[in-house]
Amino acid sequence: MKYKNTKVKVSIGLPVYNGAKTIEKTINSILVQTFKEFELIISDNASDDETNRICKKFLLKDSRIKYTRQPNNIGGIPNFEFVLKKAKGRYFKWIGADDWISPDFLEVNLQALHSNPNYVASTSPNCFLGDENNFKKYVNFHLVGKPKERFVMFFQNAFISHGTFHSLIRTEIIKNYEQFYSSGLVWDWTVHLFLLSKGEINRTKQGLVVLGFGISSSKDSWKKLRQKPLEIFIPLYYFSKYTLSLIKNLNYYEWAYVFVKLLKLNFQAMKSSYMQTIRNLVT
Repeated sequence: MKYKNTKVKVSIGLPVYNGAKTIEKTINSILVQTFKEFELIISDNASDDETNRICKKFLLKDSRIKYTRQPNNIGGIPNFEFVLKKAKGRYFKWIGADDWISPDFLEVNLQALHSNPNYVASTSPNCFLGDENNFKKYVNFHLVGKPKERFVMFFQNAFISHGTFHSLIRTEIIKNYEQFYSSGLVWDWTVHLFLLSKGEINRTKQGLVVLGFGISSSKDSWKKLRQKPLEIFIPLYYFSKYTLSLIKNLNYYEWAYVFVKLLKLNFQAMKSSYMQTIRNLVT
């Protein structure tokens, strides 16, 4: 029987391009959630594989699914923005076409958000595909505390922050994010900083987010994601500029502490970018 949705509380945005190999598992993991009041917004970015056929098959089965096929490829980040703009729920979550979530993900993270108004977002432990049974590889860090503590904790975990980006977020807050086009490089990090400037990001003990290997895992990810020449030399220039705009109201000592940690993250990013370039040149 086709599910009849009467009250949307959660919106899940699924931007996809050529996801035919994995998207069925992604969608199924959403449809079996123990919390049922959601809408699934799929934006197919003009895929040229079987993504369209697969999505239309699911569309006939469940009225909670909203499917849009873009006539032309609008770009990856605009596709993420597209599904967010379509969201009608009180809470919102992005999910990749090669990711999946445990059946209790929505339920446990909704409970966390309902019980703590300081949380702007909440997520479960996460791991990469293939590590589901290896608890030692689960990522569990929280982003809570005072603003200074939240920013610094993020800087220390930025390179493993994929799971917190895929949090369940208060929609009214994330819809005020305006930095989609400042830079394609680490734009998801700017999403984190925006949210952290508004409150805390919780991590539950229950549930699981399993992440596929997207573009950030490719051997030339820095090159693929760069959009501006300056990022060749200072990969985090625009990210750092945005960070400084968010921490300007901290007192001097807090500002200085965060700034030093930001510099350290910049050095890590430059080293990673340069080493990746060298490896690609010699292979």
